Amino acid sequence: MSFTADELAVMRQADEEIEWEFEANPYRAAQEHNDLAKELDRYATVAAMDVQQRRIAERKRKYRAEHKEEIADYQHKYYKEHREAIMERQRKYNAEHKAEIAEYMREYMRKYREKIRRERAAAT
Repeated sequence: MSFTADELAVMRQADEEIEWEFEANPYRAAQEHNDLAKELDRYATVAAMDVQQRRIAERKRKYRAEHKEEIADYQHKYYKEHREAIMERQRKYNAEHKAEIAEYMREYMRKYREKIRRERAAAT
C-alpha cells in the first residue's frame, strides 16, 4: 500500500509535532512528573487527616480555587504597600547569611558548569 504525496506530507507533519511534544521539549516530562508528585502528596496529606480536618481543608482548597484572582490581587496590593519593609527584611537576611549564600552559589555554579561541560561533550 503506497501513500500519496499529500498523505506523506500530513504524516510527516504529525510526526514532527509528536517529536516536538515529547523529545524536543525536555521539560514536559519533568512537569508531568512534578504534577503527579504534587497530586500524590496532596492525596497522602488528605488521607492522614481526620474527617473534620479533611472537610476544612477541602473548603479552603475550594475557596482558594474560586477566589484565585482576588487572592492574587490582594497579595500584589500588599506587596506594593509593604515593598520597602520586605526589601529591608531581605537585605538584612542577606547581610546576616552572606557566607552561606556565597557558598550555595559557588556550589550551584560548579554543578552548572559541570552540566554544561557534559552536555557539550555529549554533543560533539
